[in-house]
Amino acid sequence: MSNLSVKDVSVDYGSARALDRVSLEVESGEVVAVIGPSGCGKSSLLRAIAGLEPLSAGSVVLGGKDLAGVPTHERDLGLMFQEHALFPHLSVGANVAFGLRMQRLDRASQSKRAEELLDLVGLGGFGDRGVDALSGGEAQRVALARALAPSPRLLMLDEPLGSLDRLLRQQLVAELRTVFVGLGVTALHVTHDQAEAFALADRVVVLREGEVVQSGPPAEIWREPKSEFVARFLGHPNLWNLDDKVVLVPIPAIRPLRIVEDVEEGIGWLRECSVIVERIEFREGRFRVTARSTTSVLCSLEVGPVTVVFDMGSQPQLGGRVLIEIVHDRLIVL
Repeated sequence: MSNLSVKDVSVDYGSARALDRVSLEVESGEVVAVIGPSGCGKSSLLRAIAGLEPLSAGSVVLGGKDLAGVPTHERDLGLMFQEHALFPHLSVGANVAFGLRMQRLDRASQSKRAEELLDLVGLGGFGDRGVDALSGGEAQRVALARALAPSPRLLMLDEPLGSLDRLLRQQLVAELRTVFVGLGVTALHVTHDQAEAFALADRVVVLREGEVVQSGPPAEIWREPKSEFVARFLGHPNLWNLDDKVVLVPIPAIRPLRIVEDVEEGIGWLRECSVIVERIEFREGRFRVTARSTTSVLCSLEVGPVTVVFDMGSQPQLGGRVLIEIVHDRLIVL
């Protein structure tokens, strides 16, 4: 039996429907990320599971128990949000132990568990410190330790790293994954950042306007988006038209052959064609080039902007021409 089972859940805010018959499962020890644009219903889903929003329809079952009518504080959930919301009047250790105190554990057990969790999140020895002396990353680690301390049946995270800078966010994503795997945590993670979701989750659920539009392992979602919306949301740049269908041309399916001086005709997308460089970005040791073709149509393929990746050894120039090859058998019809 799944640890969490959400079946046909709908949530309404007056006449506006935030979630429309959403269903998902989270197995014990699995990390599932829910992604989608702002306003798609991600946070409403977490609030519905937590009992903070009433359901218009459907059910939420956790550990085999239907949560209908169960108050939030009795649902055995751990919650972690973008704003860490630590208690300013309590020490780091007392913040971590707060949920244990609510469980009426003795003080010795509270202190021991808090120390264990602080060690786990890389903050050993921080127990007596005040929270006002913590950096943003340290505060989020304390918030994570506090959420994990009572050993909740399900940990729910709502954009927990959204307020942090990029490098710190990447570091904490790796640390979160290590902690989750090490403890066998069952987690539901909501984010608009697909890179964060793919690095952290075992499975990804894509929401659009309150509905699930795709679900699967991260690599599968990336390789095989089921719709133009999913492909665009994930950041696939090469979406062209073929016989009234949208075709995704993955970046690895476009091979930059060489920089050329003159136009080289290559009508037919199994062969070579010339493109004109319009924008150049340098990312992680490679040049990401956006170009346009010398003709708008290659056979029946209506070509939009072409994004090509070059290594550091061959930097193209703005306005220059590059010869590319499109690998036909790697095209994906959406």
